[in-house]
Amino acid sequence: MVSVCIQQDKGRYITSKECQNDDHCLRHVSPDTCCAFWDPKGALNVCKKLGEWQQLCQVTPQDIPYPFGGRKITWVCPCGVDLTCRPLLPGAKFGTCQLI
Repeated sequence: MVSVCIQQDKGRYITSKECQNDDHCLRHVSPDTCCAFWDPKGALNVCKKLGEWQQLCQVTPQDIPYPFGGRKITWVCPCGVDLTCRPLLPGAKFGTCQLI
């Protein structure tokens, strides 16, 4: 597993691990991570933290099992424990992580 340092918006840098699937992240980083695209363009998969309360989430990936053994086609992790992704508007693809 390779560590990568990537610049986020506002000039901040973070270090993450490149990954192939959720199991890589769970074993090598933390039990509250998943493997997802670094950004919406999908050039690189990295370990990211599961969504926290009121963070942006993608509604459709909630149907993808977690942990998922294959390559994800999303750039956000599912919401964390006791949270669910509620759409911003009816039928919206994006929402926020809210208490179940």
